Amino acid sequence: MIEFALSAADFRGRYFEREPWLMRGALRERPVDWPALDELLYRIEPTPAGMQLFNRGAIPAEAYTHELVELGQRRRRLNKIGFYSHMRGGATLVINRLETQASFARRLCTEIGRFAGAPSSGNAYLSFSGDGTFGRHWDTHDVFAIQLIGRKRWQVFAPTLPLPLSHQTSERSDQPCPVTPVLDCTLEAGDVLYVPRGWWHQVIPLQEGSFHFSVGTYPPTTQDYVGWVCSRVLAATIDGRRSLANATPDGLQSVMRQLASAVVDPQVQAEYQQWIGAQETLAAPFDIGLFLDQRLPMLQETSRLAANVRAVPDVQGRLSINGVLTPLDPAAIAVLRALAQGPLDFATLAQRLRELPKESVHRAVLDLIGREVVIALPDV
Repeated sequence: MIEFALSAADFRGRYFEREPWLMRGALRERPVDWPALDELLYRIEPTPAGMQLFNRGAIPAEAYTHELVELGQRRRRLNKIGFYSHMRGGATLVINRLETQASFARRLCTEIGRFAGAPSSGNAYLSFSGDGTFGRHWDTHDVFAIQLIGRKRWQVFAPTLPLPLSHQTSERSDQPCPVTPVLDCTLEAGDVLYVPRGWWHQVIPLQEGSFHFSVGTYPPTTQDYVGWVCSRVLAATIDGRRSLANATPDGLQSVMRQLASAVVDPQVQAEYQQWIGAQETLAAPFDIGLFLDQRLPMLQETSRLAANVRAVPDVQGRLSINGVLTPLDPAAIAVLRALAQGPLDFATLAQRLRELPKESVHRAVLDLIGREVVIALPDV
């Protein structure tokens, strides 16, 4: 869906955690329109955790939702009169974790997560007027803002606290936002803007309908890694388990030497990456037509395929699938490694793996789709 102008390695070397990056027209497809958004609003229950209205602060849910009884069960729904009124008054609707509700959002999160090399999730923002609901602030995670419908103005300012951790929010900062933005641009449908964590920004509606999806990425920090090493490595040493009251200078120095040695050990780093991958939950759209509507499921030559995981099998041919370390056969391993660089149609994939029988590649792809490790992309 997204055509990045740079390789993932170039992105990490030039922009990642360094500066914003504007990608004009990077989203080649238009995965959602106003009727599709109408359907989402009808389907998603407006609970505080899933859907909220903001206008210089959260609007009480009672002002735009109501409870009703459907077939004996209570359900909360949008009160259209209140909802439309607040939206006309400059409110912004936020749909949290849209990837759990819409397959196109899941695909966008997967693509960006794979490109950025980090877990991802996303919130959607709908507005029609106003002067910027959330004001100038920074996020404690990197953001890829994808303009899906309409236009919206973004102003990005230099950070005053570079690379903040999750608890170091702009609301807690006594440093004011810089006056002059380093980037002042209008995102149009199809544009993507990368904003590193810690960079001040504000998003301003243009008095027209706008719907954008902000994908947050959450790479592990050095602090995360060192904390993990402490819990895994130092717990196995007597000096690491000793109470601080009985610790000696020599013992503490021994702990630090062991910690320093473990932190730079490539094997420990590989174990940490494997552990990180095991925490991710895979989810993918259903493929009823592919698996159930034919006597023998067949992929077409033009079927577009993409990996739904960031990791590749380890040296023993195993992959963590929803927390379970699963051994894969050689054909499945070859398929995943071929798809690690980006989506391919089945004909191209089979050609790249021509040392394997085409039937083996076909069976491996179907098995990986069934395991939610690979997804079959819809036709454009």
